[in-house]
Amino acid sequence: MIRQRFDDEMIEYLEALKWWDWDAEKIFNNLEVLCSSDLTKIRENK
Repeated sequence: MIRQRFDDEMIEYLEALKWWDWDAEKIFNNLEVLCSSDLTKIRENK
């Protein structure tokens, strides 16, 4: 690994969120938030 894209807290949260199990429409509708590094935005848009 060269470097992590997200910090450990973000990685843990994304793993718990299991966004990869969401249907395609929900992923598409939340794509901007999922690509963001703003943990607050991600938590608000579950």
